[in-house]
Amino acid sequence: MGPTEYPPRGFSFPPFELDPSTGELWREGERRLLQEQLLRILTLLLERPGQVVEREQLRQHRVGLAR
Repeated sequence: MGPTEYPPRGFSFPPFELDPSTGELWREGERRLLQEQLLRILTLLLERPGQVVEREQLRQHRVGLAR
């Protein structure tokens, strides 16, 4: 996939940037579209930097029960 519009809005964790509203993960100008479950889990972790995330929280976000 070639470079497209850049940079996204959202989370930045070099060399990546994530736009949770579109599910786009960017790396060095290249865009990848994440699957919904992966996007949910990654967003949960990025919303809680430096915090422990319990297994049950991960499970609930994976299946879409939390938010």
